[in-house]
Amino acid sequence: MVHKQGRKDYNSHPRFARSERLLNQMWNLIVVLILGFVIWHVSVEPRGKLVAHVDLMFGRHKGFAYGHEKAWTGEYRLLLKQRFGIEIEVDDSTDHSYADGYNSVSEAAAVAKYGEDSLRLLYKEVEDRWKSKKR
Repeated sequence: MVHKQGRKDYNSHPRFARSERLLNQMWNLIVVLILGFVIWHVSVEPRGKLVAHVDLMFGRHKGFAYGHEKAWTGEYRLLLKQRFGIEIEVDDSTDHSYADGYNSVSEAAAVAKYGEDSLRLLYKEVEDRWKSKKR
């Protein structure tokens, strides 16, 4: 393509057009990666909920524990697995928002399946048994 002044339009040259397309694709990739990174970190709790729903669909019932444990929580985890088939993973490297999202779905499923007070009563039973041993 020739302008009125007689100069060529370099953007119409195939080599320059290909370079411009490549540059645009690179910018698009950078934007997608940055957005993906932001969305991945903002969506931590919803991802935990989604994974919990998928696990429950496949019959895997578990929860996450983090932070300082009480002395009787080991026995509580054991009885949860024996009586209800619920496994508790203790992992401080798990993002707490992810664990909270996962646990909210898992807890709701346990309450729906075993009743409102079943887990709380089991916890109280183990706590009381532990405290009576200490006396």
